[in-house]
Formats: sequence, C-alpha cells, structure tokens
Amino acid sequence: MDLSHSSKPIHGSTEEMLVPPLEWRVLSVRQPWAWLICYGPKPVENRTWSTKYRGQLLIHASLEIDLEAVAALRLRDVYLPREYVTGSIVGRAQLIDCVDQHASPWFVGPWGLVLDQRRGLPVFKCRGKLGLWRPTPEIMAFYEGRL
Repeated sequence: MDLSHSSKPIHGSTEEMLVPPLEWRVLSVRQPWAWLICYGPKPVENRTWSTKYRGQLLIHASLEIDLEAVAALRLRDVYLPREYVTGSIVGRAQLIDCVDQHASPWFVGPWGLVLDQRRGLPVFKCRGKLGLWRPTPEIMAFYEGRL
C-alpha cells in the first residue's frame, strides 16, 4: 500500500489541505518556552486551538519574550539561559499528539501539542506566523542535512 500521498488536514485551513507525510511545519513560540521545548524539560506546548496534524515541526522563537514567565520560572529554580534568540528558527520536534489533558506539569491547556524528539538547531533568522505554517524553500535549504 502506497502511503506517500496520505494526508491530514492542518490547523487554520478554510478548506481541507493535503499534507504529505514527510512535509514539515513551523510553530512560532515565545521565549522562554521555545528554549524549554528545544533544550529543557517541556514536552507539551499549550494552545487555544487543536490540530489534526502529526509530524515534523521546526520551532520558531517569536520576537517577543514572555518576561513574566521568565521571572516566575526563575523563582521556581528552573534553569534558563541569560539571553534568548528571537525572531528565528531555533529547534525541531515531532508533533505526536494534540490533547485536552496531559500528566505533564507544563500542560495548562485548553489544548496541548505533545512533542517528542525535541532538540535545538542552528539558528535561521526569519519572521514567524500564527498557527502551523509551511517553511519557505530557503528555510528548508538551510536545514538540508541538519534535521
């Protein structure tokens, strides 16, 4: 059975969009959350929306830093870097599920994107977008052989 043309709808579409199984998506996340996903203990990213997409994600660090979160996390002795990369792709993960409940203390909902195979990548400066978005050919060329 040939699965090379299987597809799943992705979040934010006004019509059903086809997603080849090996195609990548990008998720923009504010710091320090992007760093905690790529280098720390955060296996779930909270969203107000759900998605049926499952597959490879590039993690994009938004321009904005959540300074309240940084302060609160430091009070809890969560290790964080002194400086953050922003406005750039900083890592990758495998989106394996989208849930409305999760045992992780990082889950606050209402939806959680469950992430596996999380790690940092060389930085690629680019603009972010809302929802799951398609990487440009320039982004994919930069990461060729690095993913």
